[in-house]
Amino acid sequence: KSARASQAVCEITSLKVLFWSGGKDSYMTLLKLLQESGTNSSTNRIVLLTTFDPETGKIPEQDIEFRTATDQVKALGLDLDLMATPLPSSCANSVYVDVVNKALDALCKEYDVPKSSLNLVFGDLHLKDIRDWRAQMFSQYQCSFPIFDKSYSELCSLLFSSDYVDHIEISNVTVETDMLKVGMTFDERLYNTIKDQAPHIDPFGELGEFHTAVFFKQ
Repeated sequence: KSARASQAVCEITSLKVLFWSGGKDSYMTLLKLLQESGTNSSTNRIVLLTTFDPETGKIPEQDIEFRTATDQVKALGLDLDLMATPLPSSCANSVYVDVVNKALDALCKEYDVPKSSLNLVFGDLHLKDIRDWRAQMFSQYQCSFPIFDKSYSELCSLLFSSDYVDHIEISNVTVETDMLKVGMTFDERLYNTIKDQAPHIDPFGELGEFHTAVFFKQ
């Protein structure tokens, strides 16, 4: 289902579809989009696309309630549109691609734009195999990776200086460590602790060691 923040019918010249998890990486990607494209407008739209488990109502990996994503959009106040589509947990890649393609077809119809005008935007940091897989699976679209291969110092500056953020929480931990617990605040201090004291853990959790949820100021 889709929730459009703007009801006015305008000719859209650019439709960027940001794959939104509710975590820090997708948020940093949104910040980069806003830096590069300027403020979201009626002709230059950004749509957040998220998937959720229909049985639990949770966004996978992040393990956060779907309503968190809707709360995020409201709190940001950037006239963003959100589209959510159900996706069974632990499904095959082929199922994921099929579900996403159907959601993208629905977006094209709702916004009355051709596939060629869609720009799919992903928040991958440095895993080239995953980036290449996305580009291959969605080759009929233009795919962008705004924060890919950016230095972690640049990403820290982008994330931890954001005026929109109230706090960032650890929402899921997949490695055995006393350093990370669900509910902990992920801030620059914790980032530096991971970087300095846990060389086996990527300080941004890029290998899936942990996931986050971003909470914005109201």
